[in-house]
Amino acid sequence: MKVLLWDADTLLRLQIWDISGQDRFGNMTRVYYKDAHGALIVFDSTRQSTYDGALKWKADLDVKVTLANGKPVPAILLANKCDIKNNISDEMLNECCKRGSFISAFHTSAKDNIGVEEAFRYLAEHIVATEKEGQYELPLFQRDGNVRKLGSSTSTNYTQSRISNAGRPSCCF
Repeated sequence: MKVLLWDADTLLRLQIWDISGQDRFGNMTRVYYKDAHGALIVFDSTRQSTYDGALKWKADLDVKVTLANGKPVPAILLANKCDIKNNISDEMLNECCKRGSFISAFHTSAKDNIGVEEAFRYLAEHIVATEKEGQYELPLFQRDGNVRKLGSSTSTNYTQSRISNAGRPSCCF
């Protein structure tokens, strides 16, 4: 969980899921992608095969998660290991960004913490803007403290339920 103080009135909690880029998890991605509001797709800038994989993961994301208007959720391409000599120029990264329909791309180094914070902030800006446009099926403000019951379009606030059921015997609360 990454927490960002966005402005005086807004605290963003970004929940990060790492699906590790493993093909064996490909059939489970819909579970990880469910209700995603944005994505960071990372490739190793020292290994060409991981770039090809990043484009595959972006295509998978675009098929399985869309905004209310049918457009893909905001996704950023990260070329990791910029601290190591590699052949990924800014021009090549921008071309990759366009080819995969990413909203932006960044050179990053997880080891030296280069570009990581900037990438998260840029993605958060787009998530907040997309939220303000009303493009998420389940808005962020309705998610906090609410649980959706399977097969139901209504949500239950279990925090409120605990308060109203105070004093009653219960095995769960």
